[in-house]
Formats: sequence, C-alpha cells, structure tokens
Amino acid sequence: GLYTLEGNTYCTGFLVNNTRNDCTPYFITANHCDVDEANAPSMVVYWSFQNSYCRQPGSLGNGQRGDGKKSVFNTGAVFLTGNEPSDISLVLLDDDVPPEAEAFFAGWNVSPLLPQGPVACVHHAGTDEKRISIENDSVYIGRWGQGDNRFTTGDHLIVANWEVGSTEDGSSGGPLFNEKGQAIGTLHGGLAACDNEGFDAFGWLRAAWNAGSHRHEGLR
Repeated sequence: GLYTLEGNTYCTGFLVNNTRNDCTPYFITANHCDVDEANAPSMVVYWSFQNSYCRQPGSLGNGQRGDGKKSVFNTGAVFLTGNEPSDISLVLLDDDVPPEAEAFFAGWNVSPLLPQGPVACVHHAGTDEKRISIENDSVYIGRWGQGDNRFTTGDHLIVANWEVGSTEDGSSGGPLFNEKGQAIGTLHGGLAACDNEGFDAFGWLRAAWNAGSHRHEGLR
C-alpha cells in the first residue's frame, strides 16, 4: 500500500500475517519514514493503487503516471514498535482491510539462511502506481551506510542491482520477497534509480525480529 501521513504522501508499506492467520491488520514500513505515536492516527493507506493494464518494463509509458485510483483505503493506525538499526516499523491499522482491496497478508521469513534465487520488491516508486522490481541474483548481508559492501554480520540485505525495474523515492518500506514469496526485508534506500543500475539496501526482517520488534503485539 501507498500511504500518507498528515495529508502528505510518504512511503510504501505492506500487510503482514501472523501465526494465528486471523488477518489482524498489521502493517510494516520503513522506520525512516517517521511514523510515530503522534502521527500514526493520520495514516491513510491506499490499496490496489495500480495501472489497469501491464506496461512493458523500461518503456516510456511504464515510466509515466498511470490510471490508478485511490478509491480503496484504510484510515488511522496505532504505532506499535520500530527498530532504527534495521529500519523497520510496525503499526496496527484501526480497521479491518476492506474486502474490495483484495489485499494479501504477506508471509515472512526470519531465518538466517538467505535466498539463493530471485527476489522481488513491490513498491510505489515516486509515490506513483505500484511497480515490481526483480533481481535474479542472490542477495547478501550488508550494513546501512556502508554502500554495497559485504559483511559476515549485518542488519541489511543488499540487492546489487535490479535486472527488471528499479526503485525511487516513495519506494521506501516496500517489501523484499524471497523465491517463496515471503517477506524478508523492507526497503531502506541506496543508489538505485530508473536511470542507473545502482544497489538497494533492505532492512533485514530477521534483525528487527531478533531485536524484539515483533514482541510488542506478538506476530507469533
């Protein structure tokens, strides 16, 4: 979902499932998007904000605004917890997600084992309609502020470059999915843009989990 805070368009986020599978509307985004206890009640999350037909990746049309509508949304949330090092925040939406959103509650994986295949990020580049970026090579562990360097330990996952699509401002908080369709990170930032092949760094969901960010409301 694309969301606003206090009427301003901000970032991307995603619904996350819990082990009870009860569709509690937990919503994850990037910590640096500055959702907090004071402004969370003003959050408006827009669902299914996407173009009505697929456009060729890399084409002129794909880089322009589409015909998406912001007619399905949730208003209001409660800030639950955040982890600054891994750049992940968790909120609880005030109301159930409307059926017409046709929303998916993402599964997740906090294993130390990294995916050895393709990954994908679903996001709102430039706060425009939904985009999907794909990387076929394996991600690796990194640290925020250390570029695309590799580390044995760290709290971020690095996508060296995107093979399909890219990210831009507004994409922050978008989920990184492994080859099984499970969320493993949220977009923090990087050098990637539509005019280059730069890297992106994702806050590692495992790092936030180990820091205790899941325990406030028990994603377990």
